[in-house]
Amino acid sequence: MSNAEEEGAPAASPWPVFTPFAKEHYGRGVKDGMEKGWAEGMAEGMKEGMAEGMKEGMKEGMKEGMKEASAEGAVRQAARMLMLVINARGWIIPPDIRTLITTTSDLDTLEDWILRSATVQTAQELFDECGRQPG
Repeated sequence: MSNAEEEGAPAASPWPVFTPFAKEHYGRGVKDGMEKGWAEGMAEGMKEGMAEGMKEGMKEGMKEGMKEASAEGAVRQAARMLMLVINARGWIIPPDIRTLITTTSDLDTLEDWILRSATVQTAQELFDECGRQPG
């Protein structure tokens, strides 16, 4: 027998508690605490995850919006440049051709028309050659 046992100390036990009440309820407290901790952790994780997701989504949305706005701005500017060249050449533009220019959303087409507008003799020739004559 060891000195601790001789002095009335409890014998070594796999339980961290020694009273019958504590032994009966110890496991339940740990289990309840773990379940509560898990639930609180999940709730907090979801909250943080949603906040981070919203932040990233807004960031990506802004980035994509800026990219689209830049492309739309380039198309509008190209249409404006084409109209300036046409006006500088003194060409009379019928409404259907003006509508064609201002509603075209393909930047490459507009840039092609700008380059060609410097060398063709008439506005009609500009649009006839590329097969985009309206009507």
